[in-house]
Amino acid sequence: MTRSSARHLLPLFIACVSLSGCAENIGEVTLDAENETNDEDGDDDDKKEGKVRHSSSDGVTMTLVDSTDEEAWVYLDLDAADEGEASGELDEDESGWDLGLRRFEIKLNGGISGDEEVELGYSENADFDALSEPPQDLVWITDGDTVDEDGQAVLAFDDWYDYNVMTHTLAPKARVYFVRTSNAQLFKLAIVDYYSTAGSPGHLAFKWAPI
Repeated sequence: MTRSSARHLLPLFIACVSLSGCAENIGEVTLDAENETNDEDGDDDDKKEGKVRHSSSDGVTMTLVDSTDEEAWVYLDLDAADEGEASGELDEDESGWDLGLRRFEIKLNGGISGDEEVELGYSENADFDALSEPPQDLVWITDGDTVDEDGQAVLAFDDWYDYNVMTHTLAPKARVYFVRTSNAQLFKLAIVDYYSTAGSPGHLAFKWAPI
């Protein structure tokens, strides 16, 4: 099955998985009530607002996004979230967002999706903790810069997952992304999970840090 045909069939498969409860976890990512209180020593900083939650420790932020709505996007301003301005979650009509998330889709505020020139590059099988700067030969792209086998423009994050045709589940590829934001700040980012601890799809989890 080609990636283009798999992408077109994904909404149907994911709806089936959601109803049947047959989705499998691909990572242990939790921000429960016990973890949502600030550490007395100030090492951990947890913030919750709307559909976005963050838990920060040692300079790395783990973000959980409720992207289960099949129509509405969740918009995130990485710059604001990094500076501690609540969750960084923005309304659709607000400017300055960097990432838009809806189900398994992730769009950038650049190219065909926005006007802020947000772009990304990525390294395969890289060590997230060891990376302190992008590779010199990194290729930067934004939404619409590439096309699929049908010649259709695609999102820069279009292939962040591997799709299991047997279980109809998604698993993040072993990549470290570099995102240049609307404020020209640079962050490294790795997608960790797409499922809640109960196995429900549409719960994107990723870790990220400024570099």
